Amino acid sequence: MTDLALTTNDVAEPTAGRRRRMVLLLVLPVLAALAGGASTYFGLWSPLSLIGGAHHGAADEPEVVFVPVPPINVTLPDLRPRLLHLIVTIETTEAGKAKVEHLQPRVTDAFNTFLTGIAPAAFDRRGILEIIREELTTRARLAIGADVPVEVLVTEFALK
Repeated sequence: MTDLALTTNDVAEPTAGRRRRMVLLLVLPVLAALAGGASTYFGLWSPLSLIGGAHHGAADEPEVVFVPVPPINVTLPDLRPRLLHLIVTIETTEAGKAKVEHLQPRVTDAFNTFLTGIAPAAFDRRGILEIIREELTTRARLAIGADVPVEVLVTEFALK
């Protein structure tokens, strides 16, 4: 009869093991989902690359070319005159390089016209560089045309 009697330790061990398994079965998928989400958020991999195929090679992308624009110096009217010194580079494709170089005087004129119209107080505000970059990109696209991909990169921006 002593062989059939169960002690409290014998009953507690299987339930503790079951609880541990239940907790692991609930916690591990949650941790795996969090790790997958974090790795996707930080750009370590993309779910679309698994679905859409792995071939997104550099051969599909056009060659990027940078065309320098002559430095732009604009005197800002104010109580104390300041000089805006700006150097930009136009990013385009190899096919559009010739058109960008050919229309560069028109682009420079559009840039100067915009920059002279900015109120001097605007340069003291936060985020002015992003606004100027977007406006210059818009004006470059208008001057060059919509058929050539254009991005404006500000390489030097100084108020003297």
